[in-house]
This record gives sequence, structure tokens and C-alpha cells, in this order.
Amino acid sequence: MRSYEIGLSALRAQQTALATHGHNIANANTPGYARQVVDVAERRPFSSGDLQLGAGVDVVQIRSLREAATESALGRNTSLSSAAQAKLEAATNMETLLTPGDASVHAYLSNFFNSLETVANAPEESATRGELVRNADALMKEGGYILNSLDEAKKTAALDHRVGVEKVNVLIKDLVQLNRTIFQSRAAGGEPHTQLSNRDALLADLGQWIDVSIVPLDNGGELVLLGGGATSFSTDPITLTSVVQPNGDLSIQNVSNQRFVQAVSGRLRGLEEAHDSSVTGVTADMESMLRELVRQVDQLHATGLVSPDGYQSLVASRSPAAADVPFLRASLPFSVEQGTLYVSVTDRSTGARTTHEIEIDPITDSLNDISHKLNAVPGLNSLVVGGSNQLIIRAGSGFSFDFAGRPDNAPDRTAFAGTADMAFAGSYTGDTNDRVSVTFTSSGQIGLTEGLAAEVRDANGTFMRSISPGADYVPGSPLDIGNGLKVSFGAGSVVAGDTVGIAALSDPDETGILSALGLNSFFTGTEARNFEVREDLRANPRLMAMSRTGEPGDASNVAAMADLRDIRFEGIGTRTFVETLADLTADAGLDVQQLQNEVDQLESFGAQLRAQRDSVSGVDTNEELLRLLATERAFQAAARFVTIFDETVVELLGLVG
Repeated sequence: MRSYEIGLSALRAQQTALATHGHNIANANTPGYARQVVDVAERRPFSSGDLQLGAGVDVVQIRSLREAATESALGRNTSLSSAAQAKLEAATNMETLLTPGDASVHAYLSNFFNSLETVANAPEESATRGELVRNADALMKEGGYILNSLDEAKKTAALDHRVGVEKVNVLIKDLVQLNRTIFQSRAAGGEPHTQLSNRDALLADLGQWIDVSIVPLDNGGELVLLGGGATSFSTDPITLTSVVQPNGDLSIQNVSNQRFVQAVSGRLRGLEEAHDSSVTGVTADMESMLRELVRQVDQLHATGLVSPDGYQSLVASRSPAAADVPFLRASLPFSVEQGTLYVSVTDRSTGARTTHEIEIDPITDSLNDISHKLNAVPGLNSLVVGGSNQLIIRAGSGFSFDFAGRPDNAPDRTAFAGTADMAFAGSYTGDTNDRVSVTFTSSGQIGLTEGLAAEVRDANGTFMRSISPGADYVPGSPLDIGNGLKVSFGAGSVVAGDTVGIAALSDPDETGILSALGLNSFFTGTEARNFEVREDLRANPRLMAMSRTGEPGDASNVAAMADLRDIRFEGIGTRTFVETLADLTADAGLDVQQLQNEVDQLESFGAQLRAQRDSVSGVDTNEELLRLLATERAFQAAARFVTIFDETVVELLGLVG
């Protein structure tokens, strides 16, 4: 009767195989499903005399075809691809914002500098000034739009990160439930194929958000590692949260132990890099460019003139957080450096102009201190408005003031014993601030004494040149003393050793306090997102401080602003404004190209890995049907064997009967 058992074992084995083939075909398109195979083994034979007779077949196990190395590589590929895709999306957005065009920041920057050059060449045309103001405002608005768009990109990245972490928490809970079921099944001696396939699908979903790996445990369970092993779970869930650290970086934190989980790859990692590095870096560079541009233009405008008379009053448009706090800690939009501020005061009744030096130390000086120092200048009054901390500077009755750095036309005669009058004029062209002195080497009468001479020296006492206001000199005629400066003498006497000197200023404000406080600035605003042209300038462009001398037709101050186009500034990486924008645009385009190449390469490699996995784990319905047919024939053969054996037994019993 053992033949019955042999036949029945074959029927049971082939029936199991048929069911497995059907299960494979049913799940041919199920994500994460691994093809199952039936492993069979020959039963232990039994002895019949000297013979060892076969006993049939047993189903040993049903095994899912998984190749661990390929599955692991595919998981890493999915995670890396998701990270690269997230960064690509952010980079593409930035490239779009920075793409040159007729209505781009590139065009507005070019239009602004072109307008400055046009105004410098045609200072009397009101239309050109109006165009300059419009182009300046358009540039600031476009810069603000880009920065606001980048801010929104960071907010979007942070929101996507938060949503992604919430999805990760849901996947973790589902994985924990599956891990419990898998552990229980294995503890009972079974292999939970369906649960393992479901878990693989969940791991694939999780890997799109954060890097994930599996480590087998001695008890038959498995440990799921996230963030390069920074955190883990098995059959007990963990909860993650999205946080922004004090330094502004986007991070993942384990709620239970408050530890940060650094994603190595996955979309969460890509969002973090886009938020912390890519968008933040472009934002910082754009902010630096706009701030440097506004500071440089405002600094020049503050030292310019609308007319030779200077100003009766100026009101600061920017204020420190507190009037009694040193500038180093005053939270101004631009820093104040240690140095000298030169202010010229003109007696309008005589036209006499004198320059006064105000020393500023940002470590110790506050706005109140500067106000006190200005009040100490004859002909000046200043005050700090309570509440707003605005500095107001007013000229005294019969006086005016400016920061243009013009040479004194009525210099100090303290070291001059002669009776001759003198006056300085011109516009200093030197590169650094200096002090020029004229010292007579002989005595005599201006315009009469033969050989009457004087030496011109700089602040270090270095000889520059000699001048001769003697017998051939016509009193009142200007004499060139170098670097764009001239001196003239009226009739009268001079004594050997008579000396007169003036400040020769290329930078009347060494400290930057004028732009920091927004005194006579071109722009208003305290940060790159709200810079705009001063309201009264927009209404009346003729208020533009175009000149360094105040004389009609002098647009040297606007020309200096136009020259900013070609100057490289340390504040923007020793680049020009145009180069900074070009580098930002080129870097954005290069990032897109590199990330697109990375995404393409990862997708190509992923396709290879999926093909490799499918060759092992995937279900090819055509091949499965062929296996099904072979199993069906084996089942039919086993059934035929049982039938024949049954007929044989019946026949034998008939013979016996």
C-alpha cells in the first residue's frame, strides 16, 4: 500500500506547486512581490529485504526569491534618486528666477547703470533723471521679488519636509505592525512570505523619504535603521518630527530622546540640502549684492550736492535699535567702521567754508555720542528723536553744511603771519584722504617779489611741487598744486614759514555712517527685501545729489555711481555686481545640469537594478505559465499513477476472490 502514499505525496506536492504558480501569476504586478518557489525533497526510502524502495516526495518549504544585495542596492538607489530629484526641483526654480531676459534682474541692473551714465553725460535733462529713478526702483523691486520667492522656496521646502516626516511616521507604524507579525510567524516556525513582500513595499516607500537598511537580529527579528543608523526600530514604534534648528538648518529629530537624525539620502535629505545650502546660499549672495549696491550708491549720494549751498537740514532714514548703544551693537543695516567723518560748514553771509573732523569709534560711540559731536561743530545743530531714534542735523542760522569733502575756501590762518588772502578750489582726485599744505620758503609781496616761492607737501611732509606767486603772478589766479586742487592768493604780504593747509578728501566719510543712518541717501529701507528709491526723489528727481562741487553741469557724483559697475567689492567676493549676478546664474544653471545628470544616471542604474531584481524575484507570466503546464502534467501523471495502482489492486483482489 506504500504506492498509494507515494502517489498521494506526489499529488500533494504538485497541488502545492500549482497553488504557488497561481499565487505568483496573481501577484505579477504587485509592487514589492517576490516570486515564490516550492522546494521539494525525496522522502527517506524504506527497506524491503535487501532493497531500498522510494517513499515519495515532501514539500520542504515555500521560498520567496530575494537577492539581498540587489534589494539593498535598489533601496540605496531609490533613496539617492529621491534626494537628487528634490534638489533638482529647487535648483530648477532658482534657475528660472535668475534666467536673463528683458524683465530680469540682469536687465534691470544693466538699465540702472546705463541710466547713471546717461545722466552723467546729460545732467540737465530731467527726463534722464526720471528714467534713472524708475530703473533704480525696478531693480530693487525685482531683487525683492527674487528674495521673497527664495523665501517662499525655503518655506515650501520646510513644509514638504514636515509633511514628509509625518508620512515617514505612518510608514514606521505600519512597518512595526508587520515586523511584529513576521516575528510571531517565524517564532511559530513559519515563513510569512506575504508579510515580507508587504514589508519590502513599505521599505521601498520609506526609502524614498530617508535612507533605510535592515539588520537581522539573533531572535529572528530584524532591526530597521534610519539616517545612517542614527535611529532604529523593530517592533516598537518611534516618532520623528521636523524642526528648524537655531542656526536655521532644517533637521529631523527623534521625539523620544530629542536626538537629531541626519538623513543620508532620500527626499528629506534633498529638501534639507535645498533649504539649508542651495536656497540659503543664493539668498545670501543676492542679499549681499543688493546691500552692497545700496550701500555704495547711498554712500556716494550722501557725499554729493544738489547745489553749491549745501543743505539746511538732513533727516536720517535709518535708525539704530537704541540711541545709547554703541554702533557695534546697534543693529544698523550697514556696519559703521572706525575712522573720520568730515563735515563742511559754510557761512552763507561770507561764503567761507571750513571742514571739521568727527572721529568715530563704533566700539564706544553711540548715536547720542555722534549727535553731541555734531553739536560741537560751529554752525551745526543735531538731535535724536525719541522713540524713532532718528538723527536730525540742522544748520544754524546763516549757515549750511554738507559732506562733499570740498576743499576749504577759507583755510585756517593760525600758522600764517602775512596779510595776503588765499583760497583753495578744485576737486581732489587722489585715491586716499590726505592733507595738503602750502609753506612759503621766502618772504615778500604776492605778485611783486621776484622769486617768491612756496612748497606743497602732503600729510607725511613729502614734497609734491613748488609754486611761484611772485613777480609774474597775477593775484587771484589759480595755481595747480596737484591731484585736481588749486590755490590762489590775493595781494598782500607773506612771511617765510607761513603755512596753510587743507584736508584733501577722496572719501569724506571713512566710517560709512552716512549710509548706515540713511542721511541724504538715494535709497531707503533697512534690508534687501524693502530697499526702494527715496520717496521725495521719486517725486522730484531734481533733488538728486549729482555733483561733488554743486556747480551747474557738474555730474561727477553720478559719474562716480556709474563707475561702481566696474568696481570689485570685497563684500560680494571681490566681484563686480554684474559678475556676481552672472556667477549666481551660471551656478544655478550648472547645478541644474549636474543634478539632472545625477538623476538620469541614478534612474538608469535603478532600471538595471530593477531588471536584475526582476530576473530573480519578478514574475514573468509567460515563464510562469510554462512552469504551470509542467506542474500540471506532473500532477496528471501522479493522478494517473494512483488510478493505475488502484485498478491493479482491484484486479488483484478479484483474482484472489
